[in-house]
Amino acid sequence: MPDHKNTLSIITIVSILLSLLLVACGADNSPTPSPTPPASESKIDTVLLGIVVRYATTEGTGDQKLQASIEYARGLGLINARDEIAFELELDKIEAQEPVTTKISAMGGKVAYADNIEGTIKLLVRVPVKTLVTYVNSATKDDFLRDLAQFNGVTAIKLLFQAQPSGLETLPQTLEALQQVGFNAKNEGVKVMGVDKWHTAGFKGKGVRIGVIDAGFKYYKDLRGTYLPPDFQPVDIADEMGNTPLIEYDVHGTGTAEIIYSLAPEATMIAAAMDGNDLELSRAIDYMVEQKVQIISMSVRRNITAGDGNGPIDRKIERLRAEKGIMFIASAGNEAQAHYAANFNPDSNGFHQFLPGVTRIAVSLPKYSAPYSTPIVLNWEQWYEKNKTDLDLYAESEDGKPLYSSQNDQRTREPLEWVPAKFNPGQVIYLKIRLKPGTQASAKPFRLHLFTYRLQFQFYVQALSVGDPASSRGALAVGAVEFSTDTVASYSSQGPLVTGVFKPEISGPTNVSSAAYQQEGVATFGGTSASCPEVSGLAVVIKGANPTFTPDQLTTFLLQRAKDLGPAGPDLIYGYGRATAGEIPGAAATSRAPLAPSPTPNLSPDTRIVINYSYPTPPGLTVTTAAKITVARPSITPTVVISPTTIASPTPQPTPAPLVADFRDDFKSVQTGLTNQALGRYVDGQYQMAAAPNQLSWSAYPLEKIRVGNFAAEVNAEGLVESKNIYGLVFWLQSPDDYYLLSVSGDGMTQISHYTGGSWVEIMPWNSAYNWQKSASNLLRIVANSKGLQVFVNNRAVNNQPVKAIGSGGLGLATGSYNNTGAQAIFSNFQLSYLPGN
Repeated sequence: MPDHKNTLSIITIVSILLSLLLVACGADNSPTPSPTPPASESKIDTVLLGIVVRYATTEGTGDQKLQASIEYARGLGLINARDEIAFELELDKIEAQEPVTTKISAMGGKVAYADNIEGTIKLLVRVPVKTLVTYVNSATKDDFLRDLAQFNGVTAIKLLFQAQPSGLETLPQTLEALQQVGFNAKNEGVKVMGVDKWHTAGFKGKGVRIGVIDAGFKYYKDLRGTYLPPDFQPVDIADEMGNTPLIEYDVHGTGTAEIIYSLAPEATMIAAAMDGNDLELSRAIDYMVEQKVQIISMSVRRNITAGDGNGPIDRKIERLRAEKGIMFIASAGNEAQAHYAANFNPDSNGFHQFLPGVTRIAVSLPKYSAPYSTPIVLNWEQWYEKNKTDLDLYAESEDGKPLYSSQNDQRTREPLEWVPAKFNPGQVIYLKIRLKPGTQASAKPFRLHLFTYRLQFQFYVQALSVGDPASSRGALAVGAVEFSTDTVASYSSQGPLVTGVFKPEISGPTNVSSAAYQQEGVATFGGTSASCPEVSGLAVVIKGANPTFTPDQLTTFLLQRAKDLGPAGPDLIYGYGRATAGEIPGAAATSRAPLAPSPTPNLSPDTRIVINYSYPTPPGLTVTTAAKITVARPSITPTVVISPTTIASPTPQPTPAPLVADFRDDFKSVQTGLTNQALGRYVDGQYQMAAAPNQLSWSAYPLEKIRVGNFAAEVNAEGLVESKNIYGLVFWLQSPDDYYLLSVSGDGMTQISHYTGGSWVEIMPWNSAYNWQKSASNLLRIVANSKGLQVFVNNRAVNNQPVKAIGSGGLGLATGSYNNTGAQAIFSNFQLSYLPGN
């Protein structure tokens, strides 16, 4: 006889999830109150509930329903070879551990491991899928998850997060590739940091014990004695816990260990493979403590905490550094282009607007890649607030078909949603964030963050992208700079932390070359995974030469000798600079100034949104009637070579008088009249513009507001993407087919041209700006009077003599691209003065 009470329990779960899904993805976009789940049910991750839903909604026999559940779980990567689901259980007190363990055993599951991580009690639970979907409490008729959630002491039932290795993503899974990594590390990585001189002097890390925590050490047996220590023997933490063995899972850890060995061949290396959830990572750290290591290198990153250095693993690292004297070195992450951040900005239906009017963001896997699985993580900065805003995360296909969702109840859970997504080659997935229908958003503005791994978002924010455990106050966070150029790697995560705390502290070289693989299109190995072991290996050598150094002393030594890159002094991209060894012990000491203090907390980081033009322009964007956007190609042709030697710099001219403004725009109000959409928009006192590849975008003030003849206009401007793209001012605008353009390139070259009749006419040839500041904001000024046109950059004339030209019309801002990368620029503090004869 069927158990009707249990059927009702299943139907309750199904109705809740399906109603939410229909609200999010159906044709009716009006807000609809969602059913309020029981308080105990809100403790359960909805992705896990989806396995129960799949069983309940599949038609057929019991075996067919079970098989459907198993395949669903396997598709999400939530099941092992024994058809078991593993999940994480959190308790509110240590006293609950024993009765909860007994309860789970009686229900048909098993507690495989338990840990108290800095006061957070976590259990690793493993349950056969059959038990999960068919279990019925004989008294309450609840299913497995609901019965467990109601048990005293249980606070949350969570998915097990898989940490993502921080690089070497182009590395083939072959022994030959690893041999090439080892060879190049010895011949390039060692030299670029000056460690070869230390080797010659006999300093190779002797007496130091270095721990390597990573995701896999495939082929390590084949490399022992050549590119790895002869006694190298990693342990498998995942296997110890009964999870899927990881030693042979991936070559990632092998590559990072090779880099360390190339730098410190006489050190003792201890290695552990783990999958990156809190339990496995905590156990791996404990193992390193047991092995009495002095330095731990971790080329892993996650984004499942508040990002402020206060997560359980963060605090554990900080404590062990203080108590045990262990130096922790961690990858900052590769998420500079895989991170989006903005204040929650819902439309009338509760969907977050990634840009004005744009309610979904694309992420894709390149066409010629292998299938790839990755978490997609949403979190928001309300971790310590009692009444959290309840947001949900949805993934859909290009045509709007639902794919995945995470719709947890934030009444009892942290502000975190994530889904395990699987990409096929060339597949584009669109993400949406929605305020749960029937709930209210916080009246106080709050910032949300979206992360993925190895892939690039359609819109991304480079700042605030450092992950954990690099976020720990006890860890040295390592960014990546290109081995051959000492420029930041485009993917390298940037600081600060969400609290404004300075990160990363240092950078390491990445992308050592591999000529052997150029024929296969894989010439380099990159990522902050490569940078982290470079810095770790250097730290081992220094520690070996200075065995009494504490972690603080070792950190100071590294930061004092770092090669300053980017803006002068420590910054949020390079940290203190690229790691170098400095002079060897015993050599004539170089006079060094005291280490500059790290910057004070930066509570207003640069969170400009970068648009990735490899994706189609979002539909539905509107342009205000007065503002204009054109897509004419910029006035750059193959016959024009932009080079500082094109025209000699003019003799410095006297500084022009300050401009007396008749009109100012601080870009804090859209009422000034420029367009406010994807290609040009107002953002926190700046105007941000973008242009698609090989196009020019411009936005002009309404003619009824501004019409100029003789005038002087100036604006602070900075290009963001490609140094040879252009930005500047459009003026004397008559129509989208008739206007003048002042162009400035990222290399400091300037030009004036006239677009008319569908073609460009050069008015002032390319000139080099006298005092150009590369990769920084520059003050641009153009003066049009009876003498002609004259251009100034940073208050110095570019052209000695005015260029004869006369005209009238509208005025605005512009940016353009003449290659395949797209262009972006930001403008601030626009001023206009009408001159006699205007």
